[in-house]
Amino acid sequence: MPTRLLNRSGSLCAGAASLLLGGGATAPFTEGDVVRFAEGDVHGFENTGSTEFEYLSVTSPPINFRGAYSADWQASGNNAA
Repeated sequence: MPTRLLNRSGSLCAGAASLLLGGGATAPFTEGDVVRFAEGDVHGFENTGSTEFEYLSVTSPPINFRGAYSADWQASGNNAA
């Protein structure tokens, strides 16, 4: 069976942010920028602007991230499976 790699890419649609990377590294992320993360890459975002941060994320192949956020999902009162 061929190995399927998980790829995540995204584009910042509005606002300004800082990319939070492995090892404590950061990088600026501004409107119109595009970023790609391979499977296992540590990453996150912090809104550094004075407006809302809008980000479009695409994951291939598609996976269900609900398990990663299950505690937050349940705490919000959403009981949908």
